[in-house]
Amino acid sequence: MDHESRYGVSLANQVSLINGKQVYTECGCEECPELVDPLSDADIAEPANYTAFEQCESPRVVDIGRAREINVTYQQASRRTDRTSKYERHRYQLYPRLLEADRHFRQKYDGLTTVMLTRRLRPVDKNGEWFTPMILDKLLHNNIVMRCIRECLGYHLREYDFEYVRVTATTKSAATPHEHRFIWIDDPGDEITVEDVSPALNKHLNYIPCAHERHHELDPAGDDGPIRIQHDPSLVDEVPEKAESVKLNCKKRYDTDGRIRNTRGAQYIASQLAHLPLGDKWDADKNDPQDTLLEGSAIAWASPNRWFGASHGVPSLRD
Repeated sequence: MDHESRYGVSLANQVSLINGKQVYTECGCEECPELVDPLSDADIAEPANYTAFEQCESPRVVDIGRAREINVTYQQASRRTDRTSKYERHRYQLYPRLLEADRHFRQKYDGLTTVMLTRRLRPVDKNGEWFTPMILDKLLHNNIVMRCIRECLGYHLREYDFEYVRVTATTKSAATPHEHRFIWIDDPGDEITVEDVSPALNKHLNYIPCAHERHHELDPAGDDGPIRIQHDPSLVDEVPEKAESVKLNCKKRYDTDGRIRNTRGAQYIASQLAHLPLGDKWDADKNDPQDTLLEGSAIAWASPNRWFGASHGVPSLRD
């Protein structure tokens, strides 16, 4: 893949796909005043009406690199208002609530089995041309396919009590959207296998054009690949830095072996929330995150789809 050429790819091939985010448009006629540039006033938290979308005769969607710069600037400006920025929502709301849900099911299910189901897309077509991020986002979140996946899991796991969360993240290599679905299952007999979950993955492979089997090679044991199963889920050793509320609110933080009561799988899922890398970008004491992670945040902001969801039985979280 030619990663250098990816930076010239537009965020979307038409303005209608960027979810009303007019700030992701720029002048396409080369005659508009500088004020239509989305970064002409870096202090505003929301774009004014004086945008290329409103003023230019031929507005165009910005490329991926420009979208990254715009998103970082506007999200940082949002922090200086009374509004909750996307980063703050992910770090201080979704992140700790997801870990809280994980601890809930560790207590509720006597025989907890966890499953990680990951759906990926190939970001280039058969000719090696890059898909726009918004096309990939639309394909990944196809409503019909997502409903089929939910129904398929419901059918094949009908003998078990289970709940799930899903998080859309982006790859470090090319900011390609992909989905992780983390499932808690009451499975005291350790009976869940890859075969119970693979029919749901097949819905993705059969109906999404740029989803390929070679990127979803199954491990029959469930130790690796797109379906990972743990009958005795491994636990994290410490509370993550991003989960301050876990430290304050979790009265039963430790197991008898002294480890925090969260599974590694749940912590990993929480760490994949798309806007978390913005915090490292703004923190002078930390190294800047990879550009692709910041591009993932920009794509998530532009997306009309929900990049986080949960089944109805998950406390404090709903799909």
